[in-house]
Amino acid sequence: VPIADYTFNEFHHSCYLLQPPQHTFLYSFSGLTSLVQRSGMRCLNIIREADSTYLFLLHSYLIKQNRQFSSSLSDISIFIRIKYRIICLLLRLRGLGDNLCLVLAK
Repeated sequence: VPIADYTFNEFHHSCYLLQPPQHTFLYSFSGLTSLVQRSGMRCLNIIREADSTYLFLLHSYLIKQNRQFSSSLSDISIFIRIKYRIICLLLRLRGLGDNLCLVLAK
């Protein structure tokens, strides 16, 4: 599940994670885990994934720049790409990321 975390905080309304019709609302980490608890379920495991965050950041960057979404990602400055690679590496090292997988039990 994509969540409102790093990419959303960086780009807000230009966030690539808002992809109608499948993703019109982004949960926060605390909101999603609260929803699970209120449903009577319990979390057995929480897995956060940062690798796809790199692409989310690049696509959000293009949207914010009002560039065609079909633009090649290689057209983005090497400095921007390196910046986002470093951010994703730091997120991964901290166990964070914009994708969340919850293993639930009743």
